[in-house]
Amino acid sequence: MATKGVNSVTLVGNLGSDPQLRYTQRNVAVCNISLATSEVYKDQNGKKVEETEWHKVVVWGKKAEVVAQFRASGDQLYVRGKNKTRKWTDENGQDHYVTEVIVDQNGDIQLLGGKNPQSV
Repeated sequence: MATKGVNSVTLVGNLGSDPQLRYTQRNVAVCNISLATSEVYKDQNGKKVEETEWHKVVVWGKKAEVVAQFRASGDQLYVRGKNKTRKWTDENGQDHYVTEVIVDQNGDIQLLGGKNPQSV
C-alpha cells in the first residue's frame, strides 16, 4: 500500500517568552509560542558547545487556553504537531515565509516541570 507521507514534529523545549493567546472571529482560541530546543556537544578541540534552535508553535482550541493559563517564559513543554509553512506578501510586494509547528486536535501538548505538570 502506498503512503502519502508523514508530517509529524516532536519537540521538548523551553518557552522563550510568555504565550500569546488570542481568539479568532469565530471565537476559537489560538496561542502562539516560541519554543527553544538546545543541543550540547564537544567541538573538534573538546570545547563544550551549546546550540539553540527556535521553533514557532501555534496551538489551537482548548489546548491553547491551557498553555496560556498555566505556562510562562522559561517553562518546559512537550509538543507534538505538524510542520506547516505559510506565505504572505508585505505592503511592498515582498513575499515572506514562516514555518510553524501546528498543534491542533490531532496534536499533543504536555506541560512539563513547573508547578502544574499535565497533559493537555
